[in-house]
Amino acid sequence: MGFDSYHWALRASDGRRFFLSVDDLDRKPWLGADRTSAFATASMLQRQAGLRFMVAPVPTLAGDLLRRITPQYSLAVFPFHEGRSDNYGEPLTPEDRRSA
Repeated sequence: MGFDSYHWALRASDGRRFFLSVDDLDRKPWLGADRTSAFATASMLQRQAGLRFMVAPVPTLAGDLLRRITPQYSLAVFPFHEGRSDNYGEPLTPEDRRSA
């Protein structure tokens, strides 16, 4: 839990891993007026512009990037990526920049 979001890791029966995020949309104005703009932008940058460092939600079978739970809360499902945390604010090494 953090910043009005709740997160879970999920392993599907076929072994794929996902990161689930339930967000309080009323506390996240940066998601845009329709509350999906940030997700749509990430998806476009990843899929159409080929920016591999973008992590966009996995679309539903209907193509939606999030599922509304209530008017205030949404659920988005992301692919799970292994990674490591760095010290926030420290510059990236050349190796880190190349691997991103």
